[in-house]
Amino acid sequence: MAMLTSTPVETELSRRGFIVATLSSGALIFCGAAKASAATGSAERGFDPNLGPLIRINPDNTIVIAAPSPEIGTGLHTSIPMLIADELGADWNTVSVKQMPVALKRDGEGAVVWAFMPQGGGGSFTLERSRDPARAFAAKARTMLLDAAATRWNVPIGELTATDSEIREKGTRRRARFADLIEEAARRPVPENAALRPDDELRLVGNWTRSKNVEEIVRGEPVFGIDADYPGALHAVVARCPYFEGRVESVDDERALAVPGVRKVIVLDPPPVDEPFTYISAGVAVVAETFWAAKRARDLLSIDWTKGRGGDESSAQYEADFEELLTRPGRQIVRDGDGADVLDSAHRVIDRTYIQPLLAHATMEPQNCIAHFRGDEINIVGPLHSTRNAVDVIARMTGVDPLRIHCKSTRTGGSFGRRLYGDAVCEAVEISRQVGTPVKLTWLREDDMTHDFYRPASAQRITVGLDENGSILGWRHRLAAMTSAYRQTWSTPGEEWGDAVWLDNPPRRMVDNYEVDFHLVETRIPRGPWRAPLPTRNAYVVETFLNELAEEMPLDPLELRLQLLGEARELPYEHFGGPVFDTGRMAECYKKAAREAGWNETPSSSVGRGLAGYFTFGSYCAMIIDAGVSDHGYVQVRKVTAAVDCGQVVNPNGVLAQVEGAIHDGLSAALHQQITVEDGAVVEQNFDGYRMMRIDQAPPIVDIHILPSDEPGNGIGEVGIPPVAPALLEAIYQATGKRIRRLPIADQLST
Repeated sequence: MAMLTSTPVETELSRRGFIVATLSSGALIFCGAAKASAATGSAERGFDPNLGPLIRINPDNTIVIAAPSPEIGTGLHTSIPMLIADELGADWNTVSVKQMPVALKRDGEGAVVWAFMPQGGGGSFTLERSRDPARAFAAKARTMLLDAAATRWNVPIGELTATDSEIREKGTRRRARFADLIEEAARRPVPENAALRPDDELRLVGNWTRSKNVEEIVRGEPVFGIDADYPGALHAVVARCPYFEGRVESVDDERALAVPGVRKVIVLDPPPVDEPFTYISAGVAVVAETFWAAKRARDLLSIDWTKGRGGDESSAQYEADFEELLTRPGRQIVRDGDGADVLDSAHRVIDRTYIQPLLAHATMEPQNCIAHFRGDEINIVGPLHSTRNAVDVIARMTGVDPLRIHCKSTRTGGSFGRRLYGDAVCEAVEISRQVGTPVKLTWLREDDMTHDFYRPASAQRITVGLDENGSILGWRHRLAAMTSAYRQTWSTPGEEWGDAVWLDNPPRRMVDNYEVDFHLVETRIPRGPWRAPLPTRNAYVVETFLNELAEEMPLDPLELRLQLLGEARELPYEHFGGPVFDTGRMAECYKKAAREAGWNETPSSSVGRGLAGYFTFGSYCAMIIDAGVSDHGYVQVRKVTAAVDCGQVVNPNGVLAQVEGAIHDGLSAALHQQITVEDGAVVEQNFDGYRMMRIDQAPPIVDIHILPSDEPGNGIGEVGIPPVAPALLEAIYQATGKRIRRLPIADQLST
């Protein structure tokens, strides 16, 4: 059996990089170049340095497709295999999907790159970037099957089609199963180029398709990282320093070592402060034969901690800094027209400030990882969001060749950006290195809540001047914000604002005189991307302000937005999802949501209705929320109507699932969630303090509409969150008359 390891980085699969092999069992494997002898039988071992088969045709004509990217709840184990199966001509009902191990190679200059296609999430780009290489691979495999049948029947290849896992001759009843062509196809030359099917021949793509492995999910069969086993693995639990960048001063482990089954107690020292993606809290690890022995022993440790540079930070100080900074100009990063200078001559000035807190990811599955450090080789099993990030950080930390770091991704109980980091992986590798055995590291919920990479907090102030006719004369947006650039290389020095505001976000270029200035708030608290990381922060502010501005002008909130968008045109957009922002596509989303929600109809007296929308990661979303508030301040969302345009859709079922999930995430955060810092440590420890929305607050009606589009497909995992908070706040205002400008809503409505 040969493995796939030789696909160029972009989209083309070279002829040399494509290998076909048959097994003694009679299966046909479509793979990439590798050492066939080393690969034999490796698909079941799980830690082969090569990549398992991408397409395997079994003698019974069933097909196994290896999903390149891990399944983190985004449906990639359905959508990418759909592309492959559709291009191949496979019968989807006979297709099963398995996780592919990480596959890297060195390019001509020696750099480590993806062997086939990106194998990880993040940025809502995975499906978009996988579409072309996945289809190209399947097209080559299909062409070889067609060629085998054409040779067998002595007919032109153009007279044949691949459908339902069969090769069929047009105009006749002659057909052959893929499995019947295994030996001939294995001997066919790999085509230099294989034409993709025309879009009108695709039978799966664009049609509602049930998630693969859904039956196994219902039965609780998928293996998550926290469920995974590894031969000979000991269990590890870590007591982490509660203070940001603190250290272990001393530890008394006598009682811990006395717990039956405990093997070792290890002091962990954090890496250099500014090492990207290698944040490990100082702590003390307990390694034992069982998880419960390790946990019990950890609770018996007596540790003295030393505070680090962030040891005196607090949420109260953050807010005091925000308040002071917003009173004076910051670093100007956008100035269009006359900027905010025109505010001095405005007939009327409207000024609002909005505050939002730190947020935790609070994934359902806490962090965990299995690691086996073997000197010059490392095996990893775990819920990885990005296998590449994991490999990179381990290679930097240990010096092991990245091609000898083998990652097996399990199913993942949520990420939302949290598992892009390698802290749990680094801890597991370091503990395994010191113990000399495989180790399964498990975080408790309290560990996860107090040692996250938090969504940054900020305060933002918008000041708009109106002329005598009530039209917008000038707009100033001032931010005092933390950034996501913590121990990362994402921000260029001096351009930290790039992690706090994207310069081309609306309403830029829709207002003639427009200005943005920025104050950086320094902090040592770990920060990072949280689902729709920056857009959730900016949409809350801009869209909430637009609803307030509409009342002041006065204009209908929908009409104000349509006026700002103007005629359909493409505006430059240099950030995620660019290179353009299409005002026409955004306007159509607003119009569709308004029609479906009955925007012009008056809701009942106890219900308010709010509108918001946003563009991010290449997709567009408009949202209308109907909500009421009880006499005791209890918010009940009655209905959410959304219209989305994400370009060409692979699986509408997946789109609906992602937008529904985004709505619930957004509501949960807006209603209840915040991380509070006191004395350099996080206060909230578990879900009693960091509340999730309960099922009785979930909207009984979620009505999502996907706009048809001929534009290239874009990510859908994040665009549904940004409009939620501003639409909800406006609905609350319409129902109660109370404006809320600080998140979370929490008890601000209590009487």
